[in-house]
Amino acid sequence: MSTEYQWGTRHGRLREHRLCSNPDSRVASAEERYKGRLKMCKPTAECYKILNAIPEFDGEEFMADEEQLVPGMVSVVDDSGCCPVSVRICNTTLCPQPRHCPQFYKLTEQPPAKGKCCPTFTCEPPQDVCLFEFEFTADVNGGEKKRNMTDKFTVTKQCSCSGDSPGSYRAVCAITTCPSLLQEADSVHYVLQHVPVYDQCCPDIKRVACKEGEVVHQAGSQWSSPSGDRCETVTCFETPDGSVQRSLITRSCGTDCKPGFKYENSPPDSPECCGRCKQVACIDNDKLRPQGSIWQSKDHCRKYQCLVEDDMFQVKVTEAVCPEISEDILQDYEMTEVVVEGQCCTNKKRTKCKEGEKIYEIGENWISPSNRCKNITCISSGEGGEALKRERTLSCREECLKGWEYVPSPPTSQECCGKCVQRACVADDGTLHKPGDTWQGNCTISSCNIRGEQFQITTTVETCSDVTGCPKDSLYQEGCCWKCLRPTGTPFMNCRPELLPETKTVNLVKHEEATHGKCTNLWPIQNFTECEGSCRSSTYYDPVTSSHESDCQCCQAVDFNRLKVKLTCEDGHVLERHISVPASCQCDGCVNSPKKPAKHPGNNGESPNTPIEEELPFIKDADQ
Repeated sequence: MSTEYQWGTRHGRLREHRLCSNPDSRVASAEERYKGRLKMCKPTAECYKILNAIPEFDGEEFMADEEQLVPGMVSVVDDSGCCPVSVRICNTTLCPQPRHCPQFYKLTEQPPAKGKCCPTFTCEPPQDVCLFEFEFTADVNGGEKKRNMTDKFTVTKQCSCSGDSPGSYRAVCAITTCPSLLQEADSVHYVLQHVPVYDQCCPDIKRVACKEGEVVHQAGSQWSSPSGDRCETVTCFETPDGSVQRSLITRSCGTDCKPGFKYENSPPDSPECCGRCKQVACIDNDKLRPQGSIWQSKDHCRKYQCLVEDDMFQVKVTEAVCPEISEDILQDYEMTEVVVEGQCCTNKKRTKCKEGEKIYEIGENWISPSNRCKNITCISSGEGGEALKRERTLSCREECLKGWEYVPSPPTSQECCGKCVQRACVADDGTLHKPGDTWQGNCTISSCNIRGEQFQITTTVETCSDVTGCPKDSLYQEGCCWKCLRPTGTPFMNCRPELLPETKTVNLVKHEEATHGKCTNLWPIQNFTECEGSCRSSTYYDPVTSSHESDCQCCQAVDFNRLKVKLTCEDGHVLERHISVPASCQCDGCVNSPKKPAKHPGNNGESPNTPIEEELPFIKDADQ
């Protein structure tokens, strides 16, 4: 039999062309015959061409194998012999990856079979569990549905794995029926609704509202308890998971009331559960004040009264109104506030007087700055001894004594009135004599003189000897004097100050004031003295004049003491005067003697119009 082999380049395998057949002949395989031919070394030009690692026989007879290269096998050229040849080699890195097994299946690897390069892999089912593919699948809206269908779920299977040895386990399924809403116990008090849950057979049951009988109550509603108890209330509220819940609230009435209140139950016919705390007294801080009671604040400035108006307790407050001090009083006085026990308002007492910005104590007096003829005195008045201004407007008396002339005060002076200025001397008979005049009287010679600002009448009197104690039969008159035929050698009386009896000093000092009239002392004067005693007198012959001159010695004061005497005037005004009384006496020249002349008795050298002390006039009260 003749056979022709051709290497097919299209499919990568040898194709066999049989030209004849011999059933009894054994046909060698193409590989054997190829290898046999290789043993016959021949020139390279005569070698077969290698195409895709398979020799091309150029149409010569050759037996080819139709099977492809198995996974993992590769063809390589072996040129170690006479002619290059193609051989097959196993490369496991080119083996395909094992396939992925379904869930629960286990991947098993088997070694390569004979003539194969790669191992084989199989997915073996588990032997210790049941594998079951459900007819229904989970619905995205909850429940289940048939695969590739949109039917709503009604019932589903509940399965269990049954078996007694590995490999014998099988699924046993039962049907689960979902409960009806009306079968739920909550349906009595709640409105229920199915809520589908993904991958769950039966839906959840959700409370969406409360109900009482046939009446539906939404979340947030509240209604009276069906029991009729007015202290019970049913509420419907939403829970954190979005459901609703009923709650029975039983109100507990608190009977404890704050001070001043008393608990009273609600009337039986009232819909209210609890009573109320009714006020029974007014509350004053921590004290209870019954109706009608009256009390005061600690400072006594508020008066409180507990009253009931329209069944409500109220505290009526009455504020004390304190008197205001007028601006006129504040301008004239300095005030001091005195707290009075039990009274709200302080007692504002006038303690000092004011004149502009100047303050005067009680007892001080001053001239008004607006009227120099107004004299103001700050006195203490009333039982409280408050300061009070008393004013007196002086009226000036311009009538002066005889021999005196009224002179007004200068405009710049602070004095209100002018004064009487002496212009002439007044003799005992009332006649006026200007300074320097001289006149004669009975046994006297007088003259009007001015010493400083004072007018004085100087009188020269014939000095008569003291005839006190002279026997009457020894007395005789000679001229103006009585003389005594004193026996020779009879001593003279000493010349010395003698105290005048106090009873004789009353009304002794007299003075006439131009503005207050006649003034005199109404009280005795202590230590009032006079010079008493006898002095020697004689005549002597003067050869110059060729005549006898008299040397008369009189008991006269040579030193004086000053006494202060209070004089009371006709209008009640009191003033003080100073008078001089002898402190020491001695025999000195008489008036006509070149010795010291005697002063006119009763004239102390002061102006009869000069007051020693300011008067204390009566004036009106400051509040009149």
